[in-house]
Amino acid sequence: MKKAKKIFEIGTKSYSLALGRLLALRKELSEQTHAQLSALVMKKIVDKIQELGFESLSKKMAGKLGKPIDGLYNDITEEKKAYFIESITTYWEKGYNQNEAAKTATKVRKRQETLARIAEANKKSREQNQEKT
Repeated sequence: MKKAKKIFEIGTKSYSLALGRLLALRKELSEQTHAQLSALVMKKIVDKIQELGFESLSKKMAGKLGKPIDGLYNDITEEKKAYFIESITTYWEKGYNQNEAAKTATKVRKRQETLARIAEANKKSREQNQEKT
């Protein structure tokens, strides 16, 4: 039985770090010249895309990569590498934008909660001052 992959929550530091790792893998893939080593990097990319929550892209990439036969991947072409690199670029942008939006929403929500607590404290303070006088 396969171990379930952890999916990072959007708006968290771990999601930001996973996005950064995805860019590092993209760079590693673009610099790789050996086909089998490229395939191993592609496998890591498929796993990272899945962890970021892009399940359909992950399945599509896994299909393009294929399954290893006797531990070796077949037909690792420059076209496949280019597809992986372009997909990473596109989906990294989507993930980055979603992550930034979630972080902004969290900041706004926390600020509103803080302002609400301050307003409540001020109201109680005014009530106590009125009772004293």
